Amino acid sequence: MPPAEYNGSSGGPSIEAVQAQVNDVRVVMQENVDVMLANIDKTEVLENKSSQLASQAKSFQKSSRQVKKHMCRQNAKMNLLIAAVCVIVLLAILIPVISSASQATSSGGGGSGGGGSAGGGSGGGGSGNTRRRWLVDSNRSTR
Repeated sequence: MPPAEYNGSSGGPSIEAVQAQVNDVRVVMQENVDVMLANIDKTEVLENKSSQLASQAKSFQKSSRQVKKHMCRQNAKMNLLIAAVCVIVLLAILIPVISSASQATSSGGGGSGGGGSAGGGSGGGGSGNTRRRWLVDSNRSTR
């Protein structure tokens, strides 16, 4: 026998009213379960996407390191090339200037009769031959 408070004659809620509340709660709970299952599915999709992004990030990091090393090598090669070109240009400018200066110093002191160190020159390409020629010419002129 049900308690007196659930009896329709005692003024409390009737069985039909309680059954309607239970049905309402059941519907709400079913909706909550459906939402929860949908959230689980969404969570699984997000988890898959995040694992794909993590693997893509690793591959991107690996390829970016390779590209960085390659670009550093290219930069070093370019710097070496520029340095080599600068050295060549510098040599192309300095060699004629040095050779003309050494020729001017070796042939420029002919009138005074001495004016240099005996036995050589400054050691720059062919200055010894020029000094010998000068000595031979000066010996010829004194005879």
